[in-house]
Amino acid sequence: MKTLLALILAICCMACGIETPSANFENFSGTVDVRGIWSHPFHVDCRSCEISAQLISSSPDSASIVTLGLTLQSNGVCQGVITSMLAGGNQNSLPYLATQSDYCVFVADAGYLTRAQSVTVKVQHP
Repeated sequence: MKTLLALILAICCMACGIETPSANFENFSGTVDVRGIWSHPFHVDCRSCEISAQLISSSPDSASIVTLGLTLQSNGVCQGVITSMLAGGNQNSLPYLATQSDYCVFVADAGYLTRAQSVTVKVQHP
């Protein structure tokens, strides 16, 4: 009985399917001031999919530590952090299981910036 239940559950999960990020990506650039935040909106059009954000450049201090995150967007306002992490350089990727909605990617001073940073973030989604 347990085996049959596990098989049914596995088939149901396969039928639902989670779309993984495709080769489609968008690069967004902006400036993060000391004790500041920069954000950019984007739209995800999927029933259930994985999206990811990656800090791909920061200058003039390429190794600066910042907070990289995702929020929901409502009426043109980025609000309600849904996931975030400390990021530096271009080695970190922030994955998130998303549904169709409007989102924002943001980069914020994590308390380590001593001058403004120009940043570029890559967002990948189906």
